Amino acid sequence: MRLCGEKRCMRDGTKILPTMESERSCTLRTSIRAHNIEAGIDKNPLDLDLTDNRILALSREIGADITPLIHFLGIHPVGPVALKAAMDSESLSMPSEIETLLIRYRDLIPADNDAFRAHYIDIWTSPPEGGDPVYGYGWYNV
Repeated sequence: MRLCGEKRCMRDGTKILPTMESERSCTLRTSIRAHNIEAGIDKNPLDLDLTDNRILALSREIGADITPLIHFLGIHPVGPVALKAAMDSESLSMPSEIETLLIRYRDLIPADNDAFRAHYIDIWTSPPEGGDPVYGYGWYNV
């Protein structure tokens, strides 16, 4: 961890203190901010949607196609075919580390109700009682 030295200000001009974060996190956040500023000023030469243009810019910055990771985080490409073509034209491919990470996350999800209940027992040692079946520990009683 290191102190991110980027100078940051709120919209009203008040200063924000630097934060402790990893160098990669600081670089990525700085890149996102710079791209957001540019996106409002510059025209998009590839005619991608603004979301897709940002995904492409972040991928360029990192040097790899991070579309699947961004998709996993909840930001879906608007024009996936055009975005894929743009990634291919710049020879950006998904690194195996991202694929491995996403497969690991997928494998953490219980396959059925029995596995879901076994997961609860592993974590909390005894089955819950009651609860709302729509959310929280009530799910284990459905």
